[in-house]
Amino acid sequence: MIISVSDSIALRSLTIADAPGFAIYANNRKVSDNLRDAFPKPYTLDDAERFIHSVEGSTLPTVLGIEYKKEIIGSIGIYIGEDIYRINAEIGYWIAEPFWGLGITTKVVEAMTAYSFKNFPLERLYARPFPFNIASIRVLEKCGYIHEATLKNALVKQGHIYDELIFSKLK
Repeated sequence: MIISVSDSIALRSLTIADAPGFAIYANNRKVSDNLRDAFPKPYTLDDAERFIHSVEGSTLPTVLGIEYKKEIIGSIGIYIGEDIYRINAEIGYWIAEPFWGLGITTKVVEAMTAYSFKNFPLERLYARPFPFNIASIRVLEKCGYIHEATLKNALVKQGHIYDELIFSKLK
């Protein structure tokens, strides 16, 4: 599956052939510092292959690779809630450091948001950026996500306690 975002940007299903480049870009402390601790560090080729195998094969994927000029430079996905939360999905994304500040992330978040509302029975998308990840917060705001809540001292990252920010966008 491919979603064309612009002449040089697309969202597409990941393949095992993407694993080597994916692993190189993901194995960056500046990337993992802005993601949950479950994101492997170091990030190896085995990690990339395991991740790609876990998300491949769906005709309506919830996780897509971010392609820039024919190269996978990150990923974006939604994680649909269950039971009473089934009309909600969390959106998450990362992009390789050499591509920060180019406006790519804003474009892919907009595209994934539209794709998600169109293809899944969702009423709300939300994101939980770390409060120190100002770039991600700005991306969400540019894409129409609203700062919905702040949960005080709700998470820990690298031994520091932080507030949890929740940004959401309604269908």
